[in-house]
Amino acid sequence: QTAVLDRLCAPLGEALMAGESPPDSHSSESLASRSPSQVLLERLEAANLFITSLDEKRQWYRYHNLFAGLLRARLQQTAPHQVVQMHRRAARWLAGQGLVEEAISHALAAGDFDLAADLLEREGIDLVSRHKMVSLARWLETLPQATIEKRPWLCIFMAYTRHWLGDRQHALGACLEQAERAMAITPPAGESESRRIRGYIASLRAQDVLSARNPAARIIEQANLALELLPPGDLMGTEAGVSLGGAYWIQGDAQASERAFAAGRDTAIRNGKYLMAVPTATYAAWQQMKQGRLQDALENFERALSWAAHDTGSPVPVGGFPMLRISDLQYEWGDLAAAEETARQARELCLRLRQADVVVDAHATMALRAWAAGNLEEAWTCIKQGDDAARDSSPDPFLITRLDACRVRLWLDEGRLDKAATWLAVEGPDPGGSLSFHHDLHHLLAVR
Repeated sequence: QTAVLDRLCAPLGEALMAGESPPDSHSSESLASRSPSQVLLERLEAANLFITSLDEKRQWYRYHNLFAGLLRARLQQTAPHQVVQMHRRAARWLAGQGLVEEAISHALAAGDFDLAADLLEREGIDLVSRHKMVSLARWLETLPQATIEKRPWLCIFMAYTRHWLGDRQHALGACLEQAERAMAITPPAGESESRRIRGYIASLRAQDVLSARNPAARIIEQANLALELLPPGDLMGTEAGVSLGGAYWIQGDAQASERAFAAGRDTAIRNGKYLMAVPTATYAAWQQMKQGRLQDALENFERALSWAAHDTGSPVPVGGFPMLRISDLQYEWGDLAAAEETARQARELCLRLRQADVVVDAHATMALRAWAAGNLEEAWTCIKQGDDAARDSSPDPFLITRLDACRVRLWLDEGRLDKAATWLAVEGPDPGGSLSFHHDLHHLLAVR
């Protein structure tokens, strides 16, 4: 029966065997108490009988992979009806312990979609704050569509994850519209909850407008609406700050953009959500770069990188974003070897993060570093990888200009003026049109 678990402890094993509702929590002392089940686990480990301890306190164990497979096969042969039951009991015990990710996985394995949906509603915001987007997206895709469509929060989380992973062609807007319809199906518990849901919708709608290249005024309207509806200090204020900062960036107001990004960063820090502070802190420092305040920018990029390592001691994937900008500074200061190595490390982190914009950014930055080092073949490879990533998603248009910045420079270096001229005619800015701060690199390329 316990073979359905990826890891087990004595109280969890007892919960599966007894089938009784466990207490809401077990203290660390009770986990470590030498119950008969605990004694049995320790004896099995001491005898080296296909079980491995996972911590120094001998609380958590795991069966050896082949042995676990054998036990699961035996359970399926002898008592297949118990498989679902064991997963459901595991889900409820793990949820009571606050081990939500494992609980969700077991609830889905049991086909208990209502329990899984309840857990996702309760813990979704925390999962977002810890950048568990890929897992959250996978769990949501496992739920029946009918379950999601009647729960506003699940529609919001679906919108969030699809935007994160780059599925932005009408997907974000459709999910937000369904969230609004779901509020009529499952009314929020009170006016404050209703305002909060509508604040999340407005904040994400501002992101949708930003991706669609709509006027900055519309982005500012939705972001400010979100801040008006959200409770003071709500974590989604961080995302509203991203939208506001992006709108002011498009307008060319680097100082207002910096302030908006910094406000979003500070909201995340006040909530103790350091990982969510990393992107907004990086955007704020990027605006300092645009103002020529390079030393200030470096200090803030390094601070963002330290926040990415806050919980683990070494940068998690979101740390790749500030590392890309540190590489930009190293390039500006002429340290080409350091700039290339930093970009290479940053790209590895960004590819693990899987956020659509950051992946394209990583390939573009690495292409520019390879071009600067004279590695033209590698630069072309990075450009193709960036183009492929952009084709599979809908990244911020500014990032396409970064790819073009390397593409056009390579053509000019190689003397392929026909290619450059074609790009200028098809993709380049209108010489008689207005300047675009969102596509400022295109203006520079046209000059080159």
